[in-house]
Amino acid sequence: MKDQLRFNICNLASSFVPDKEVEDMEERIKANISPTLAYACRFWTSHLALAPHASVLTLLDEFLRDRLLFWMEVLSLRRELATGIEGLLKVQQWLARAEPSSSELMYYVDDARSFVTSFAVNPTSQSTPHIYLSSLSLCPRSNTVYHHGQRLRGLLELKGSLMDLREGAPLAVWDIGSEHVESLALSPDGNRVATGCSDKMLRILSAYDGTTQLGPLKGHTEAVSSIAFSPDGGRVVSSSDHDIIVWNAYNGTLITGPFRSSQLGTILSVSFSPDGSLLVSGGLDHTVRVWNAHDGSPLFDPLASGLDLVFCTKFSPNGSLIAAPSADHSIRLWNTFDGSPSGPMLEGHTGPVQSFAFTPDSTRLVSGSNDQTIRVWNISDGSLVVDPFQGHTSAIRAVDVSHDGTRVVSSDSSTIRLWNIDDGTLVAGPFYAITASPGSLAFSPDDTRIIYAGHGRIYVRSMRDGMFLRAPATLQDDVIIGISSVAFRSEGTHFMTSGRAGALRIWNATDGSFTTSPNKAEFVQSSFSTLSPDGSYIAGTQGDTSLQVVDTMDGSLAAGPFEIERSELSTLSFSRNNRAIIMGFLDGTIKLCDLKSGNTTV
Repeated sequence: MKDQLRFNICNLASSFVPDKEVEDMEERIKANISPTLAYACRFWTSHLALAPHASVLTLLDEFLRDRLLFWMEVLSLRRELATGIEGLLKVQQWLARAEPSSSELMYYVDDARSFVTSFAVNPTSQSTPHIYLSSLSLCPRSNTVYHHGQRLRGLLELKGSLMDLREGAPLAVWDIGSEHVESLALSPDGNRVATGCSDKMLRILSAYDGTTQLGPLKGHTEAVSSIAFSPDGGRVVSSSDHDIIVWNAYNGTLITGPFRSSQLGTILSVSFSPDGSLLVSGGLDHTVRVWNAHDGSPLFDPLASGLDLVFCTKFSPNGSLIAAPSADHSIRLWNTFDGSPSGPMLEGHTGPVQSFAFTPDSTRLVSGSNDQTIRVWNISDGSLVVDPFQGHTSAIRAVDVSHDGTRVVSSDSSTIRLWNIDDGTLVAGPFYAITASPGSLAFSPDDTRIIYAGHGRIYVRSMRDGMFLRAPATLQDDVIIGISSVAFRSEGTHFMTSGRAGALRIWNATDGSFTTSPNKAEFVQSSFSTLSPDGSYIAGTQGDTSLQVVDTMDGSLAAGPFEIERSELSTLSFSRNNRAIIMGFLDGTIKLCDLKSGNTTV
């Protein structure tokens, strides 16, 4: 790789042409990427795992600094980016065992993995040159890949508030083709993501690039409300309405079910025991039930009645306990062996508990409630380990504990936060999920990523401690929602937007800042609004009976309003000298309006 990797290895002339549309692409790949180089790019990470640590740390550092982007080119051209992401995870795992340890190299590899992930799931990955033109230019400035890539000539230098927001953006967003993702689960090895959706389907995706590996699987008659992998990753259990189904996680065949519960409503939660032999479910009938995972037979009567809506029920990691929330906002525990109550109830929340998670050692339980607090409980005596975590401003919908037991991730309807489990300090976040309301989330096996669901999308986010502790800039809903028209000024440094409510804003294209005009103008259709030839004015309708002209420099009213019947207007244009507006109407009439005097000539 040191000898053969180079910039623009296949001599692609343009970023505007997708790789698959380059006529001689296969010939270019054969001519420039030798079989030896192709093998090395695909498998070097596997070979690294067998190498002595100290002897290759310097070489790894050199590769990340000098040839990472060139390596990405080969993977992109050969459509093997997902392999690269998986390989970088192997490198991280190898470094974690390295002697001597290198936190700096671990940091570099994590940044590289984030960068490749972001590019792989972006539509720009269809054109390999966009590694440099788009992904590198838009790379968060805290990512070391950006600083190594600055040595390349011609890199776009983007600055401003929008680039600041890149620091807290998800690494990847996958649109899976369903209106809502109701539930998700990450496989034990971290390679796959299972999703249950409102379209009654189950899908299994690659955790590296979001491509569908299996499904959609049909079997449920209602939305898939809960989903979980078996401990060995070979099975997936899903629930919907009254039904539970166990699937083969590799080929999608039905293993068990659908077996029907007598529960009087949707089964909201289902999960495997640590040995994979049992299932526990909870739902709208306020009960918890335990099942044989192989044939669907119930083990014993429902564990309890009078519980709250059972949003979440789980086995402890050691398999000895089952937990579920109660109607009095406490959390109850039962012995898995015989279903008998175990220990004291965990009492203290003042609102319903929607989610909880055990720590890996099964000694503590972390719960999130509608009372906007997170609590860490000592299971043995029901006491709080630390004061409640506070910071969320709405009901907490999901919590998870990292695999090393040191951190807690939580979500409400619009934010995600990362906490220190021992003292409740915020170590990362809040991350704003404007387009989604996370309903479930999970740590990756290496604890460097979280994955969460909302609406019809899956999100992957880096969870490095200290990320985005400052509050990110927030935009009012009428700024980011319902923009109906956009127009650049002639010099290209600013553009204007008209919102659903008629709000007119002038944006700086360099840093993303904006000013709001005191005037309102609705530019709903391009035929009803237009820029003057020199870009200094924009004309548009206001309401149904008037037309106005606005100065694009400051949003001030330059002329008008002039009375018109918008329903009869068919076209609108400025004169070449910017002094008049020409309007065409559906009845064939043409009107010339002098902007200075307001006089109209028919």
